[in-house]
Amino acid sequence: RFGSSSPPLPMPARLRAPCRRSRSRSTVAPPGAPAGALGGITGVVRAGQAAFKPDLEARADATNVVQAGQAASEPGLEARAEREAEGEVEEDDLELTVAGLGGVLCTVLAKPTWAVKRLKRAVQAAVQVHPADQVLVAGTALLRDCQVLGEAPLARPAEVTLLKRCFSAAFEGDAGDAQRVAEYAADLHEQLFEQEAASVVRAGHLDGQTEVNGEMRAVLVDWIIDVHRFYRLCPGTLYLAVSIVDRYLSLRAVLRKELQLVGAAAMFTATKFEEVVPVDAKDLAYVTANTYAPRDIARMECRILAALDFKVCVPTPAHFLDRLKRANGCDAVHASLAEYCLDLAIVDVRAASRPPSLLVSASLLLSNDVLGRHPRWPAAMVHHTQYLEAELLDCAKELRALLEAAPHAPLQAVRRKHEIVASMAPGRQ
Repeated sequence: RFGSSSPPLPMPARLRAPCRRSRSRSTVAPPGAPAGALGGITGVVRAGQAAFKPDLEARADATNVVQAGQAASEPGLEARAEREAEGEVEEDDLELTVAGLGGVLCTVLAKPTWAVKRLKRAVQAAVQVHPADQVLVAGTALLRDCQVLGEAPLARPAEVTLLKRCFSAAFEGDAGDAQRVAEYAADLHEQLFEQEAASVVRAGHLDGQTEVNGEMRAVLVDWIIDVHRFYRLCPGTLYLAVSIVDRYLSLRAVLRKELQLVGAAAMFTATKFEEVVPVDAKDLAYVTANTYAPRDIARMECRILAALDFKVCVPTPAHFLDRLKRANGCDAVHASLAEYCLDLAIVDVRAASRPPSLLVSASLLLSNDVLGRHPRWPAAMVHHTQYLEAELLDCAKELRALLEAAPHAPLQAVRRKHEIVASMAPGRQ
């Protein structure tokens, strides 16, 4: 798998550090892209296609919301009157009106310090809907369990909309698959949403770099994708390696001649966490055209681990992709298109400052739109992704632009990796 007969994958000359020692072995560039790779993608996404429009009606499916005929609950108002009479109501308390699409369901008196989880328990007492089955929306923003009400976008008087949880048939078979740990899947998925902020770097994280910019980062990620495809590594390795690179670049200044070394060391570390058989440092040195020695990669790995305080594992798009693809009911073509959009996104520097769950959700939304699904973003996906369609539009528009520009882009590693999409994409000319 990692034999020395494999051809190296050198970086472009303008980003490559000068070689410090000569080798008798000749270097060979990675194989070129097949002639027909994704050539027909412009037939899938037409240049004149209209931009996304918010389609919030999709979440109003009558099978997924609290029924309109449900009567309003008065105990909340009565409880407030009693507490006011006893002097227990404080000035900053929130009076939340909980409504379905058909009208008011109940009124809940809450404190700004409450988490949304506690609000859901109060709603459960009034309307008998379990907290795990509740999706609360304030205006166009989804209220997440870990949010504090005082920091949520709530007006005064505040009103939230209650949607019922939508169960997907895609998860019915999980109970018989020990690898999917169905008993804990929902809790693990929720925990990923709470922890993913650790993998997001600030916008403009390269501004402090004097020799590295967004274009050079894109060239590095393009090279990492080629190495990932060359060694047939698992998806988690690619996304973790790119995450390590971005987090390190946000913390330490990197010289231009060391940029590829950072990428090689990030791959070295990522394969140790994600692969059954990690890539050896000698093989990674070889695919840099022997620009660096194995000991250079090991030393850079130590520098990266020290900068990250050994916090290597964070949620990446790979952690969300499998579950959300199944929730979306993706077949092979649909899944390939979504993965293609996602890989195009990680090459762009803007993706580093976006949560992984948002990138995956926007990729699925775009693939739904390209393949003509209706509704584009059903209520089931609102539940599983915790994003409304309106929250994904900006990112999805950026992905559409990348998708349309891909055939003529100077960096082609993603197209080489996903060449199968070209032959399977509907509408291909």
